[in-house]
Amino acid sequence: MLEHDLSLEEIIKNVLHSFEKNKTPWEDWFTKEFYETFFYLLQHDLLNSYNDAFQKGSLSVSQRRGVISLIPKADSELSKLSGRRPITLLNVVYKILTKIIAKRIEPFLPKLIHADRICQR
Repeated sequence: MLEHDLSLEEIIKNVLHSFEKNKTPWEDWFTKEFYETFFYLLQHDLLNSYNDAFQKGSLSVSQRRGVISLIPKADSELSKLSGRRPITLLNVVYKILTKIIAKRIEPFLPKLIHADRICQR
């Protein structure tokens, strides 16, 4: 159940529309809204790309690349490095895939993790 090829339904229904507004576009400037708007054009290429990565056991370099950016800490001196903290920006293609994997694993978590170990939000 965890290892079968991805489907378009899985991407559309379970993932794409569940993202919050993407406030930080990645280096290619493609946001979640871009993928939602043009998904009908991109869907088969994206699906083939994911399934190919599963078969090969690795994502392409551009799919797994992250960009580290420094963002200001609240009430800090911005001219000093200590006044900023690093954040890694990941592309939307990567985020979609990781969310699909998380959704696949979710039903099995109660059997793997004791209820005392689950963090309640």
